[in-house]
Amino acid sequence: MLHIAIACNCQLIQKKLVAHFENKKEIKFLINASNGHDLILQIQSLSVLPDIVFMGINMPVMDGMATTYYLKLFFPSVKVIGLSIYDDMETITYIMECGARGYILKEEIEPALDVALSKVSNGERYIDDRAGLTEEEKNNILINGNMEDSLLFDLTPRERTFIIFNATSLTYEQIAKTMFVETKTIHTYFDRVSKKLNLANRQSLTLFSLQNGLAKLARYRQSA
Repeated sequence: MLHIAIACNCQLIQKKLVAHFENKKEIKFLINASNGHDLILQIQSLSVLPDIVFMGINMPVMDGMATTYYLKLFFPSVKVIGLSIYDDMETITYIMECGARGYILKEEIEPALDVALSKVSNGERYIDDRAGLTEEEKNNILINGNMEDSLLFDLTPRERTFIIFNATSLTYEQIAKTMFVETKTIHTYFDRVSKKLNLANRQSLTLFSLQNGLAKLARYRQSA
């Protein structure tokens, strides 16, 4: 039995995913969330974790990039398949660096679902053949995609997670709950990170993270 979750703010895509899998006896839906934070709160309340999350990228409150990196750190057994209308190398590379195991395009999504689910659930990595990548580019992403290798700063995994969350619309209280710590610990993370990076406030940290590839909210387009 494969346990599936969805995090996507596009109701049409949610309906297509549910309709495609709901009659398959080997698949059980656990979560249908409209954004990453909603997904995380629901996962925290489950007794059985999802095996696969189909993850939209541009969602309100907490986007797919931040959510994927969070799952990689806190729930590493959960595998993510990214969903987007975009087929550019930057978007695909970043979601895979954040920890996604697969990537499929939303347009005419049904034909790619079974292939992606089969490969990712069996431990393979998958990029939709319709994406605008050469075979060399695709192979480079599949082999080398790893955020830890690309970061230039002396930051711990929790500090990186905090920086990514800082660029969302979550309050520090919400970030603390999501990271299983007290709010004062989040302020401690900010103090440590701001000293390492010589930054004075949350806004400057957000700008820094956007400019240096730790978060890409400013580059998102509508309906991604």
